[in-house]
Amino acid sequence: MIVHVGSTNTKTAVDLAKHTESVGSSHISSVPPYYYKHNKYEIIVYFESLLKAVNIPVYVYNNPKTVGYAVSPELLNELANIGIRGVKYSSFDIMVLNDYIRKVKKENFDVVLGTEAMFLPSSVLGVKAFIPGIGNALPELLVELYNACMSGEYSEARKIQTKVLFLRDTMHITGASIPAVYEMLKFRNVNAGLPRKPCLPLSKEMSNKIYKRLKETGVI
Repeated sequence: MIVHVGSTNTKTAVDLAKHTESVGSSHISSVPPYYYKHNKYEIIVYFESLLKAVNIPVYVYNNPKTVGYAVSPELLNELANIGIRGVKYSSFDIMVLNDYIRKVKKENFDVVLGTEAMFLPSSVLGVKAFIPGIGNALPELLVELYNACMSGEYSEARKIQTKVLFLRDTMHITGASIPAVYEMLKFRNVNAGLPRKPCLPLSKEMSNKIYKRLKETGVI
């Protein structure tokens, strides 16, 4: 169980980290502190504070689109050297992903893909885990993709990856993915309630579009 504790400030992140360890999480992860664009020394001290606060592994969550800046391969290597155990990579530059794998010299450092969109090519580079948004609605399909990639059945993996990309487009059909996931679950007879505001339920028109695309792929 990996719990995210990222915040704009170190104290809040440390408090959250201590709490989540106390209730039984096995790992924590954190984006670098966001809103302001911090320099590498501030980022290193931020993660040092998390490492000192808990006795469970700490991961970096690199999501430059939402944080506002990226963790470079060189900085990630420095973070690995102070004790960071892995990274969740939620960007779409496969060369940066490859640099993470090549340039982080720490043994047993985990590089985890933060999207279902490119697990097939990433698995060829050596990535062995991914965190898929669409897995919230269609976990079985993502297990099929994982198994095909890990067993080297690349012809089958290509077919599944293509299907996953179509469904991922469906998830983003309205721009915000969370309301679409709730609709997908509804069509699978899973009552997940309503998305948390400010996300709002989808219109009937959008709901029908999602339904048709799910039927087209045979997942419902």
